[in-house]
Amino acid sequence: MSNETSLRGAAEAFNPLDPAFAQDPGPVLAAARRDEPVFFAPAVNAWVVTRFSDVEAVLRDPRRFTNKDILSIDDLLSPEVRDLVSNRIPMEGTLSGLDGDTHTRLRRVLSHAFSTKRIAELELEVSDLTWGLLEPLRRNGSSDLVGELCYPLPLVTITRLIGIPDEELPVFRQGVEDWGFLTLAHVLGVDVSEQLAAAYRLIDLHDRIEDLFDERRRTPRNDLLSEIVAREQSESLTRREMLSLVPGLFLAGHETIAQSLAMGLHQLLSDRPLWQSLVDDPDTVESVIEEMLRRDGPVFGMMRNVAEDCEIAGVAVPAGSRLYLCYWSANLDDGRYDEPDEFDVTRASRLHLAFARGIHYCIGAPLARMELRVALTTLARDHPDLRLEDGFVPTYSPRFFLRGATDLRVVATPTLA
Repeated sequence: MSNETSLRGAAEAFNPLDPAFAQDPGPVLAAARRDEPVFFAPAVNAWVVTRFSDVEAVLRDPRRFTNKDILSIDDLLSPEVRDLVSNRIPMEGTLSGLDGDTHTRLRRVLSHAFSTKRIAELELEVSDLTWGLLEPLRRNGSSDLVGELCYPLPLVTITRLIGIPDEELPVFRQGVEDWGFLTLAHVLGVDVSEQLAAAYRLIDLHDRIEDLFDERRRTPRNDLLSEIVAREQSESLTRREMLSLVPGLFLAGHETIAQSLAMGLHQLLSDRPLWQSLVDDPDTVESVIEEMLRRDGPVFGMMRNVAEDCEIAGVAVPAGSRLYLCYWSANLDDGRYDEPDEFDVTRASRLHLAFARGIHYCIGAPLARMELRVALTTLARDHPDLRLEDGFVPTYSPRFFLRGATDLRVVATPTLA
């Protein structure tokens, strides 16, 4: 982003869907943290909060700053799609779009699937999967790690944790893409027939989830689907609540981990001493992961509803408005971190905001950390000379809540004949 762009007012420049901003949001957000840490951005129709202390304070105050329907895409749909999916597909989102007792109850259901025991059981499977996915790199000495490792590793892992059959993985991945497509299609003027086709696929996907629940009622397994069914009565789960849990978790447990790994690897490989340090001392991997997540985490920001008139950083914010909490900016706040743009593994702190804070702290954080640890240690052990392809510069796709690179081209010495 040019210096000229960064000098524009933050209100005008802040737009996660603008390709130029998505590529390099740093200058705009640094200026905002310094000059106008809370501002109204028309592009997101919300007050953007950029400093660490302010974001953290909002996250720790769920009474005044609520989550109800923050992930609902109902208002973004065309009338034709809204009429089709109304009362057939949950639109409120998983956990992050819920408040109070309902959130607590559904989080309790999911917590069983993310226990320390279950994560440990998955680790060997993740190690084997990582090894298999890296076969093209071992053979060819080159790879787009986004396509060959970063995306498929968490995709297959969350699929198996949920209990989705491996052969149905492409259908569920298509569902995630359809959901994202529908958040923008009406706004961008995409032909209604294409929008309806995606909506019908999502309806079919939810019908399939109901079939899987029926299968688990007959034959329980060691998976999330069975955990949900087992607590259907004790937690008074409605059909809509049960349906809402699976697609949202599929998206959250796939996309965020994929981009954490991709952008973390880019950080490490952009500075050879950082990568070499991990190669030489793999025991530092956990500290490396925390700094990866702080320095360029995948969740760019998240919404909150304002329940009552309030003041944030001296700015009056009226009840009924929305906040866009910019986690990415908060994690680069020099009021919180010394030299925040530097990648410094000695920080060794989990107090960043990559997984949020408070009652909505990411339930899948232990799974994410395990997958990142396995992938990084495997790459450092087996490909110590891994480097970015000459001249490679990542492209970041414009997204409303997430930040992520579209590819990560690397080279290494082949190890297979």
